[in-house]
Amino acid sequence: MAFSGFCALSLEVIWTRLLVLLLGNSIYAFSAMLASFLMGIGVGSLISGHWMRYNKNLSEAFCVLQALLGVAIAGTIELYRWQGLSHLDASYLYSPIQSSGDFFTLFVMSMSIIVPVTIIYGMLFPLAVGIADARGSGDAVGRVYAFNTVGSVVGPLVCGFILIPTIGTRYALYLLCGIHIVLGALVAVWEEYRGARWLIGVGAALVIALAIFRPDPYFEIIQARLLHRSLGRVIFNEEGASSTVTLFAGARGETLILINGIVVSGKGDLGRLMVHLPLILQADPKRALIICLGAGNTFRAAVDHHVATDLVELEPEVVSAFSSLWADHDSYLNHSGVRIFINDGRNFLLTSRDRYDVIVVDGTPPIYSAGTVNLYSKEFVRLTQKHLTSTGVFALWVPLPCFERDFGMIARNFTDIFPHVVGWAQPGSKQWGILLMGSDKALNLDPQVLLRRAIARGLIKQNPWLNPYLLNSNNIISDASLRILASSYSTVTDNHPYTEFPLPLFLNNTPLRKTPDFALHRP
Repeated sequence: MAFSGFCALSLEVIWTRLLVLLLGNSIYAFSAMLASFLMGIGVGSLISGHWMRYNKNLSEAFCVLQALLGVAIAGTIELYRWQGLSHLDASYLYSPIQSSGDFFTLFVMSMSIIVPVTIIYGMLFPLAVGIADARGSGDAVGRVYAFNTVGSVVGPLVCGFILIPTIGTRYALYLLCGIHIVLGALVAVWEEYRGARWLIGVGAALVIALAIFRPDPYFEIIQARLLHRSLGRVIFNEEGASSTVTLFAGARGETLILINGIVVSGKGDLGRLMVHLPLILQADPKRALIICLGAGNTFRAAVDHHVATDLVELEPEVVSAFSSLWADHDSYLNHSGVRIFINDGRNFLLTSRDRYDVIVVDGTPPIYSAGTVNLYSKEFVRLTQKHLTSTGVFALWVPLPCFERDFGMIARNFTDIFPHVVGWAQPGSKQWGILLMGSDKALNLDPQVLLRRAIARGLIKQNPWLNPYLLNSNNIISDASLRILASSYSTVTDNHPYTEFPLPLFLNNTPLRKTPDFALHRP
């Protein structure tokens, strides 16, 4: 039962990693997985309790169920592959949740993969108690529960920090299959159950064959979705402790970086604009902090701006991908003014005393991704303010599509904390976001001043778009407009992470805004 607990909770970690491609990275995806897990255990316990009234050969049943678990877990990865390859729409590269109907699909897919296996796990516990003590005394229940709990605690630690980084999610799953089959074999040998040996043999052969001959389904699904979107090839795919990072070079010249199957960034001007614009609004900036590396455009632009640059990135695999993405990566990563921290951006600021002329944050889309709200909350915005110089600017990229409510609440955090705020976007374009900027000092938006500074800093050659048209009134969301928009909404806080919970908006058929026009044209 200790090993069973180890495998069950390890499997929950693996499912969390795998099912992000089908369910997305949202609070609802995790809720669906947990609900399916608990439902299966509950149903399995009821079945086992009823069955035990009429069958007394509990050890043989325990043996068969252990072997059956190994086969069933291996089967889930084939079902997962089929479901993933059946959902190749481009929307899955952003978020599987695009409408209220997607929530039903989310739960159905979760249950179909998780419930059958967890029913068997649920059946094991009553059997183990019955085997430990036919009278079902409290001592027997306590012993079984204690061993199972210890295994359940150790499992996620070993799986998350050792197995997945070392052998990958796929082989970690097959290892769990092998553990259950070995457990079944040990019981069969000890109790001399010859009838169960065929199941154990077939199960072992099946798991070995799948591990050797079947490709990685996670990579298969990501690659199929990218090729369904456009021609090209995957040039980098690396799995780490908490994410899988993929680089895709499209035939049309685009290069995309994906984290856990979600497109988070690509080579382009917008990444450079996120740091050049707030820096060029200041007369003499010296230091920049970039939180979230993405494809590296923002980080590279900060270095090109000749300011000392600190980079904070949570996933070391993203830094590895940067080296594969840019031929001149060494000149940036090893630049004399660059410091790289593998850390959570918020934790970095909480433990740092440094001040910056610009802090740029570009979180993982969509806006309702689980955990991303930590970079949008009022507490985080106030934290960044404490780390700015007197003329410093905090720049936050708000990804599109998003709900107007979510943008309004994030803007409210800016207007409540910073005396001076401004936004930048391009009307009518699907440019994937809006840049919000806040400062304690008034921002000089004179286009001619911007041009003179860009020329003086030698930025025009690489960034010809740093011209007076960049600050065209059609592109600017003024301080007054942002305050009018934000006044209709409450704030997003650590205790009230509203942006993580879009279900009410989907149920009310509230439209997802795909262009920034709703924010640009305000009275």
